Amino acid sequence: MSQKLILTLTACSLVALSTACSPLSDDSYDSAGAIGSRADTTEDILAAKGSWTMVEDREMAGDPVNLHSTARKQVNPSNKTKRQFIPKERLANVRGAKGQEDVHFRLVRIERQVNELRNDFDKLLPPLSDLIVADKELDQTIAEITARPKHKPPVPKMPVYNDTGTPSETLLDSTRTAKAPVALKPLGQTAQAPATAQNDSSVKAKPKMASDPAPTQGGSVVKNIRLGEHPGKTRLVLDLTGETKYRMDLDNDEHLLLIELSDAGWSAAGQKLMNHPLIKGYTTQKSPDGGTILALELKKSAKIIGSSALKPNSKYGNRIYLDLAATT
Repeated sequence: MSQKLILTLTACSLVALSTACSPLSDDSYDSAGAIGSRADTTEDILAAKGSWTMVEDREMAGDPVNLHSTARKQVNPSNKTKRQFIPKERLANVRGAKGQEDVHFRLVRIERQVNELRNDFDKLLPPLSDLIVADKELDQTIAEITARPKHKPPVPKMPVYNDTGTPSETLLDSTRTAKAPVALKPLGQTAQAPATAQNDSSVKAKPKMASDPAPTQGGSVVKNIRLGEHPGKTRLVLDLTGETKYRMDLDNDEHLLLIELSDAGWSAAGQKLMNHPLIKGYTTQKSPDGGTILALELKKSAKIIGSSALKPNSKYGNRIYLDLAATT
C-alpha cells in the first residue's frame, strides 16, 4: 500500500514539474510584459509565472478610491425626480458591485467606525462602571440620611439668678403650672357680707389693694414697685432696703404670677393698674415663714423672659427685676 502511495505522489510531482518547466504559451505572458489571455483556474495561475500580476492588474485596474470619487461626481444631487445610476465602467471593478460601488465603500467606512466606537467603549467602560457604583452608593447614603428622624435641638433657656448668684431652682417657665401654695383672697375684694342678687348684677366691685404686711424684724423691706413697658416685654422692678431671696411661680391657667420674698416685708404704696396691657392688678400678703407674697393677676397668658437680683449702685439700692411677655 505504501509503495503504491509513493509511486502516485512521484508521478504527480513529475507532471507538475514538467508543466511548470514547459515553455510559456503565446497568449499568457511574454518577456516584453505584454498581457495575454486571462487565467481562469488555479492550475493556470500556477502554470504561468507572473499570472497573479496579470489578474491583479485586470481586477483592480486603477485606484478604487479614485474611481469611486470620480463616479460619484457623475451623479447630480439636485435631480431628485428620477433615480440615477452610475455607469458600471466608471466604477471600480469589484466583483458583485453591479453599479452600486458607493454602498460597498459605505459599508467599509461604517465597519471601521464601528470598530473605533467599540474600542472607545471598551476604554470608557471601566470608569463608567465605577461611576455607576459610586452613584448608587451616594443614593443609598442620601436615602439613609433622609430616613433618619429629624432632631430638633432644645431651645436654650435664659438662666435666672437670685441674690446669691446661683440659678433659682424653683423658677418656673411658661410651660409649667403650679397651684398657689397659699390661698389668696380674690384680687381687689375684701371680706364683706353677701350682697343681694340685684346688687351683684348692677354694681361691680372696684379693685382695692390689700393691707400691706408689716416689715419683718431684721429683714429688708420692699419700699417701691415700678412698672415699665419695653419693646416686646413688661419690666417689673421691686426696690428693697436690703438683700432678700425670692422665687416665682407662674400659672397661666389661672393667669396668676406669685413672687415670694422669703425674708422681706412690704411698705410700698399701692398703685392702680387700670389700663396696663398685661397686668390687671396685684395684692400682697404675709407668707407663713414671715416673708411677703406678691400676687399679680394677669390679663392674658405670659412667659418669664428674665429675672435677677441687682446690687446697689450710685442711683438705686437693692433691686429685683422681672421681665414678662405675653404669649397670645
